Amino acid sequence: MFIIAFVLGSIYLVVITQGLTIDWKHATITKTGAIYIRSTPSNPKIYIDNKEYTSEDGIITKGTLIKNLVPGTYEVRVEKDGFSSWTKHITVEKGVVSSESFVRLWKNSPKTEEVASTSIRDFWVTGAGVITQDESGKISIDSTTLGGIEVIGHSADTGTIITKDKEGNFFFIDAANPKTATNIREMFNSLKQRELRLPGVVNIVSVFPHPFSPYKTIVVTKTSVYIIDFKKIALEKILTFENIEKTFLNDTNVFVSDTEGNIATVNLLIKNDPQIVYTTSTEIHAPVLNNTYLLFLGEHNTLFAYDRATKNLVSLAKEVKSFSLSPEEKRVAMLFENGNLAIAYIADYSGNSLVEKGTVIPLTPNQKIGEKIESIEWLSAFPDHLALATKNTLWTIETDQRNPQNTLLLFKDVKKHVIQDDFYVLDIRGALKKITY
Repeated sequence: MFIIAFVLGSIYLVVITQGLTIDWKHATITKTGAIYIRSTPSNPKIYIDNKEYTSEDGIITKGTLIKNLVPGTYEVRVEKDGFSSWTKHITVEKGVVSSESFVRLWKNSPKTEEVASTSIRDFWVTGAGVITQDESGKISIDSTTLGGIEVIGHSADTGTIITKDKEGNFFFIDAANPKTATNIREMFNSLKQRELRLPGVVNIVSVFPHPFSPYKTIVVTKTSVYIIDFKKIALEKILTFENIEKTFLNDTNVFVSDTEGNIATVNLLIKNDPQIVYTTSTEIHAPVLNNTYLLFLGEHNTLFAYDRATKNLVSLAKEVKSFSLSPEEKRVAMLFENGNLAIAYIADYSGNSLVEKGTVIPLTPNQKIGEKIESIEWLSAFPDHLALATKNTLWTIETDQRNPQNTLLLFKDVKKHVIQDDFYVLDIRGALKKITY
């Protein structure tokens, strides 16, 4: 019996050291796999098929590796007191570590700060504070009343505010000094005649805060785009384009489209000559420009990706109501006209697993939400999560293709929300709150 026990023990040790295990269910010896779990916050309780495993999170070690698992599908549950739970069905394969590196547990009772208790009609978040508009129409920041009846532009980073009055005048306001407002129309026409030697008064179609300079604004007329520098009191024309219909900005570029669907762009850092990035006879809505692609909705709400280097145009999906580009610019979230959601990969993406360019993965929150989704946006602080807004609620869903795709109700009775690192939520009663998860 001793010899038999010794032989069996030796066989078992050899099996373990070779990454093998005995599958008692099928009476076979098989190569094992593993599951790696990393969560925010750290040190959660981890359950695999209801068996608890100790978290290995530490000062140096991040995440927990659970080894010697027989190939198959497991229910993985992650929990921590005071947070929402998380569940996923994860398949283990022979000799493979199945990773789940972006587990997000949301606080049941997040930190809440009251910005305004009642009677708020609208609000905007800038780098220098929150702009509010009360029911009477008065616009203010930090108890200082701003000129104008409408906020038409603001910068979350620089603190620049653009307002408009009843007569159609635009005003430039620095949130750090909100008592002073500069009439943009008067400044523009004066500088245009003095510096550019262009006589006459030209109507301004639209005004935008400069994306990275607090002292500048982008001014658009019917045929040109200008930069006003309020610190140097200077005007610069950066683009001329026949019959400008729409103007859009990203972090570094301004680009315009005309009535024929042609798009031109100028880089605000290097001030290059205007470049035609796309020419078409189709209509263009909601274009988004990054280093590689021009994304836009065309005829019949088809979502297109135009490769700026190869000049190839690819149709990603049809009947798209709206879309949102991910923070790393490799994935596009799409909301369809029928209320369905999907993620299109416009580049190879290495998350929990490698997803190849061209892959489209559906998301399935509809049954849990039970309402029509009105808008979507990526959460920059949690790049594997989307925010989903219905008429009066705000949800979050993870973008992992494995089921279940954890969906959580964040807020009810929402009139408007703004998401930065924190959540700013205006409820239907007019109370404005800042919520930190």
